[in-house]
Amino acid sequence: MNETHPSSPTPYESLSEAGQLRRDQMLPQMQSTMQNWHHRRRRNRRVTLAAVPLLAITAGATWWQLGRIPPVIPTSDQPTSPPSIAINIDPSESIVTPHQVLVVDRISTNPNILDRFKIEDHTSIEVIDDASLLALLEEMNRPTGLITTGGEVRLTHNVVDQPSTDAPSGS
Repeated sequence: MNETHPSSPTPYESLSEAGQLRRDQMLPQMQSTMQNWHHRRRRNRRVTLAAVPLLAITAGATWWQLGRIPPVIPTSDQPTSPPSIAINIDPSESIVTPHQVLVVDRISTNPNILDRFKIEDHTSIEVIDDASLLALLEEMNRPTGLITTGGEVRLTHNVVDQPSTDAPSGS
């Protein structure tokens, strides 16, 4: 029972075991939050106090520099307009012609231009049986054999010409 109010229970008596455990976990979290808040306010206060003298020094230096620069007052011996500059250019050395002519050409596209550069494809595919393939390769002086594995037929030797490494690339 609470001594100031005898009819009300103490805070510890009204909490369940889970509530007491939660209360014990909340205290360090609240202390950490308050400590972080206090440190943040102290840092902000220090930064503000350091910025005020820096701004005063910057303003004073600027004011002092402005006081040292003499104002420009035109006198009678100083020209009020910029001086004119005379440049002598020899027309024979100029890269610009004296009389430029505007030339307009109409450019049209030939719709059949791609036909001139079209590559004719004369290749064809002929399906032959294994015996005909072996006979054809034998005629071409490229003897080989066939191996059948897993439903695929493979040649025992490479019968394709390899590209020459002597010629430079792109030729």
